[in-house]
Amino acid sequence: MAVAVNMPKLGLQMTGGVITQWLVSEGDTVKKGDPVFSIETDKIVSDVESTASGTVLKILVPAGGEAKVMEPCCYVGEAGEKLPEAPEEAGAAIPPAAKAAAGAAPASVPAAGRLLATPYARKLAGEFGIDLAAVAGSGPNGRIQKKDILEKRESARARITPVAKKLAEELGVDYAAVTGSGPNGRIQKEDVLAAAEARHAAQPAASEPLQADSGGEFVLKPMSAMRKTVARRLSESKQTIPHVYYEDEADATGLVAAREMFREIALKKNGSKLTYNDIILKAVAAALSEFGDINARLQGENIAYFRHVSLGFAVSIPNGLIVPVIRNAEEKSVAELSREASALSGRAREGRLTPGEFTGGTFTVSNLGGYGLEGFQAIINPPESGILAVGAIRKKPVVVNDAVAIRPMMRFAGSFDHRLVDGALAAQFMARVKGLLEDAPALFF
Repeated sequence: MAVAVNMPKLGLQMTGGVITQWLVSEGDTVKKGDPVFSIETDKIVSDVESTASGTVLKILVPAGGEAKVMEPCCYVGEAGEKLPEAPEEAGAAIPPAAKAAAGAAPASVPAAGRLLATPYARKLAGEFGIDLAAVAGSGPNGRIQKKDILEKRESARARITPVAKKLAEELGVDYAAVTGSGPNGRIQKEDVLAAAEARHAAQPAASEPLQADSGGEFVLKPMSAMRKTVARRLSESKQTIPHVYYEDEADATGLVAAREMFREIALKKNGSKLTYNDIILKAVAAALSEFGDINARLQGENIAYFRHVSLGFAVSIPNGLIVPVIRNAEEKSVAELSREASALSGRAREGRLTPGEFTGGTFTVSNLGGYGLEGFQAIINPPESGILAVGAIRKKPVVVNDAVAIRPMMRFAGSFDHRLVDGALAAQFMARVKGLLEDAPALFF
């Protein structure tokens, strides 16, 4: 019996994923546990394994397509085996797109003559300038879906000369919406130029973009799933969380000395470099273990206070930002924190973190010191209680024992959810973090 390989549910909030790459083709033989396709969710890229051994009978969702959790993405079974036609036979629900791919006959216009299309398909068609009447729907009763619009767009993209395609990309023209004047409607260079001129003429003078160079005015790219999630979560944070900010500056003499003292030992023990951020993570974890009212998260109208510190640290990755979380951070040595942070950062940049490795934090550290930024204020990662923004270490003249001295100084700023944390408590916490940083060598013992 053919077995469906479904879109997995990798987190409590995951509702669907985008297939970024197929690792097999129809007709290939696979074993149970072999990776068959890669998916992108809000924050990660993950390989999905086959749930059975046999032949890949049918790929239901193309690369770039989206499927809801537990919907079939392909079928594996015996070569020549008939695909199931009912959900019960496959052991999983078959989405409309899968039924169409398995052989359902599409029809774009119902008997009444009214075009059937999903709201999102209509929206995409409007954005791409595609006539719905020219699209064959693959959904129930010929309903036009997202994938039909995308396929139509890609079909239009294929009917363009190489010169016209390059010019369209330079001018920022969506050539899927351009009518070609060449043989069989092939888009020529002149068609792209005419589309660019028409767009320019239609724009109000006040809203005309600046000409950066002799190329296009701008390049319009869709937001990735990760960028959409970052935008949504940060907007939610600023709109719903009353941020309160506290800034201070620490003498980093002890921090610099500690790193110099233990960097060679850490390198031999962990195989990775000891960073200033590793020591900062230890200081913050230690402070949070003393301030239980800050080691917390908002849960509806309740506040959850945690026995252990789940400390997040911001990692910049292509097209976004992710916050891996170190569990029980207060119990770990600087060397252990360094080793775990290095491993999590590596997996984050490869897009291989599991949901459990970037969720459930209580507090976050965001360090931009490596970029030379002196200081900044960070946005809280909801539903955490706060975030510490750390700047670069810079030598400055400061007063030490009533005399001016040159010392390495480091600015840091705390952003706190004022619903959870009062000003006095936040000030005490910041003072404790400063004290631990200035006595950094003691964090190693």
